[in-house]
Amino acid sequence: GESYAFAYKETDAAGNVSALSEKLTINADTGAPTAASGTGVAAFLKSSGALSVSSAEAGTAYVVKSTVSVAGLSDILSADASEWNEVALPEAGAAVDLPLLGLKEGSYALYVADAAGNLSAAASVPGGALLTVDDTAPDIDGKTITATDDSGSVTGALESGASSDDTVLSLSGTVTEGHTIRIYDGETLLGSATVSGTSWSYEAAVVDGTAHSFSYSEIDRAGNESEKSALFSVTGDTTAPDLEGKAPVVTDDVGALTGALSDGNATDDTALALSGTLTAPGGTVEVFNGATSLGAATVSGDSWSFQAAVSDGESYAFAYKETDAAGNVSALSEKLT
Repeated sequence: GESYAFAYKETDAAGNVSALSEKLTINADTGAPTAASGTGVAAFLKSSGALSVSSAEAGTAYVVKSTVSVAGLSDILSADASEWNEVALPEAGAAVDLPLLGLKEGSYALYVADAAGNLSAAASVPGGALLTVDDTAPDIDGKTITATDDSGSVTGALESGASSDDTVLSLSGTVTEGHTIRIYDGETLLGSATVSGTSWSYEAAVVDGTAHSFSYSEIDRAGNESEKSALFSVTGDTTAPDLEGKAPVVTDDVGALTGALSDGNATDDTALALSGTLTAPGGTVEVFNGATSLGAATVSGDSWSFQAAVSDGESYAFAYKETDAAGNVSALSEKLT
């Protein structure tokens, strides 16, 4: 911390003494400078980025790979060029961007050297390395979207390719902690998911009659974005099956008179065969006598069948409702009495 002004006088052989020479002033500095500071928190950056640094005194800032053993400035300067970068700090306290171009991936420490060559201790942040250089995108190969329908009569996790009557579908999945998720429908970016720990969720709008192809990408803390995930396809369907003009086919297969019955016929069959066709594959059928549910029909492909018990002297008004694969329930069909 001391200043010195060195000069000299010369005395010749005859004993004549010169005047004092010009002075050369030296400021003694043997103390290490204060460590440079970065963002104050652990930074994750691509090698194409830069770290903002500053120091309490002017000098030069260095980022150095954590695997390099640093006891002095010479250790940094002799390390491989891909393991350190530097930037001048011309003014105390002023932030300067230290470029990371050419650095290997990995964790880095931050030092500052003053004009005298004294090297600071490494700057630190709580919980780990001050800087991590990362140019590798997350790998989400094999990860999938879970899509959950929580609206209507058919709820739960959907399979890709299904239809849904839920106009706000719940999408979810897993993520590396600290990363973010972007949701896409086809090539359209819908927005960012909500992330909690290692899970993410997103509420996706589904439009009636529209085919949606949802996918997601994962972005790490350095900003590297993964490839998109596998597509999860779903078609919006909020339209109930139309049974206008339809009634169950009722067949008598007992006694002398058999075959399909017409409205108002009598029968001696105590277990009538009811049947019909679905408006679309994948649906279910519920059979009614008037307003009373008799139970679910057996469905095979686009056909359904049901055995209805008949008691002597009673009148019956058979009808049915169809629920499509998305969970939309039709109005009651025409009745056959």
